[in-house]
This record gives sequence, C-alpha cells and structure tokens, in this order.
Amino acid sequence: MKFFFHIFFHLILVYSATAQFEYDLAECIAIALENKKTLRSAELDVQSAEKGVKGSYSGLLPILNATVGSGRTQFPEQENVTYDLSGFPNVSSDTLSITHYNSMSAGLSLNQTLYDGGRSINTVQQAKINLEISKLNQRQIKT
Repeated sequence: MKFFFHIFFHLILVYSATAQFEYDLAECIAIALENKKTLRSAELDVQSAEKGVKGSYSGLLPILNATVGSGRTQFPEQENVTYDLSGFPNVSSDTLSITHYNSMSAGLSLNQTLYDGGRSINTVQQAKINLEISKLNQRQIKT
C-alpha cells in the first residue's frame, strides 16, 4: 500500500511540475508589482492628488453667476352696464377685457477675491506638496 501511495504522490508531483510556467526575474517582478494592492492604492492617491491640485486653483479664479427669468401676469376684467328706462326695453352692455403684462429679467455677476491673506496661494502650494508626497510614496512602494 505504501508503494502505491509513493507512486501516486510522485505522479502528482511530476504532473504539477510540468504544468508550471517558467518566468525570469523581470517577469516575476512585473507580475508582483501588478498584483500589489498597496501599489494600486498609491497610484490612486497620486491621481487624487493631481485632481486636488486642479481643484486648489478654484480659490484664485473668479466666480461667474448668470440668471434669467420671465413672467406673465394676466388681469381679467369684466364690466356690466344695464340701462333701465321706463317704458323702453332694457338695454345692457357687457365689456370684457383682459390685460396682461410680460416681464423678463437677466442678471450677470462676476466675483473675484482680491485679497485673502495668502490663503488661496497657500492652498495651491499645499496641494502641490501633497502631490509630491504621493509620488514619493508611490516610488517607495515600487522599490
């Protein structure tokens, strides 16, 4: 029984050894870097920091607001006039008029911060520093 167990064990070992691929060192490093989750996380941190640099310029740029509006107001008006003359038939007069007003408005405003004590410039510089930190962190993880 031990003999059959050893033969079976060796057959499985030989079969599994022939089914494997051969990789050189560069391929092994490339596969390891592809599957390293911390490296993927560092790449996402770099992308996030790049978006943060773009967003940090919002404090330096002007703010433009545009508004448009329109309206219509209608005033129905009805007037009844009745004449009662003795001996003559009744004479009546009806007047119906509708008055309406149209209104339209438009507005445009531009706001620009002139001075904020250097806060906007420092926000941009901080975002750039965060980007450099993310890139250095990514480089450190790759090694």
